[in-house]
Amino acid sequence: MLNNQVPLLEYLLKILQRGLRIGMKTKAKLFYEFGAFRLDTTERLLLRGQEQIPLTPKLFETLFVFVQNAGHVLNKKELMEKV
Repeated sequence: MLNNQVPLLEYLLKILQRGLRIGMKTKAKLFYEFGAFRLDTTERLLLRGQEQIPLTPKLFETLFVFVQNAGHVLNKKELMEKV
């Protein structure tokens, strides 16, 4: 399943390079928006519009680390420590 999601992750990383918007719906709900996507960290969901994009827990964590570090280069060791 991860192999099918690698192109999606690469696409999302390209969008992250262009710009990231961080928002709060409520005090307890943090989300990140980039391009047509929204990463809901409370519900652990990736949405494109209203469509939920299925991610494995590991891929969600990996994407979340990239989102949190948008604009910064992570080496393999740093990424592995955070995921």
